[in-house]
Amino acid sequence: REALIRAAAVLEQGRVLAVKEASGFVLVALAASTDPLRRIRAFMGESHQPIPLMLSSPDALDAFTVISAKEREWVMQPMAPLVRAKIREGSLSLSDQMAPHGVHLDICLPGSGMFHLLMNLLNLPLAVISDMGHRLPYACNEKEALEVFEGLVDFMLISDLPILRSTPRTLIQQVGQDMQ
Repeated sequence: REALIRAAAVLEQGRVLAVKEASGFVLVALAASTDPLRRIRAFMGESHQPIPLMLSSPDALDAFTVISAKEREWVMQPMAPLVRAKIREGSLSLSDQMAPHGVHLDICLPGSGMFHLLMNLLNLPLAVISDMGHRLPYACNEKEALEVFEGLVDFMLISDLPILRSTPRTLIQQVGQDMQ
């Protein structure tokens, strides 16, 4: 409990958190915090891709996106995919770093107990980057992650689960006709 509370405080202070899960390490920042998102983008070396936006519940989807009934169905699947949806105009509470060159956001809901607990404490949208296979070894441990993340991560939230396999989230995007 104390570690979760401290992790939430780190995020609220506009800092970068690394969360260890069974699928690997996830970089996390508040979706409204520009400076940590710039740091993450510089680390990842990707300036144009949307940073995935994690929302606490399906009710929050409409505040940030224009989403069809089919896309809403997809985002609520148990595998917790990323769904690329059109940004709702006027979503001013997000940093421009979330989707600097686009009109779409990659959105998701919490896919693990750790993120459900963290989102419950914060109730704020999070920027989450989980596909770091090109930056981290396959079965990375905490020591290796500390070396790789040196200077980027301000706090690490570690579970006692081993990293089983790196599994990036599936990205789904509706193409063509409106599927409502």
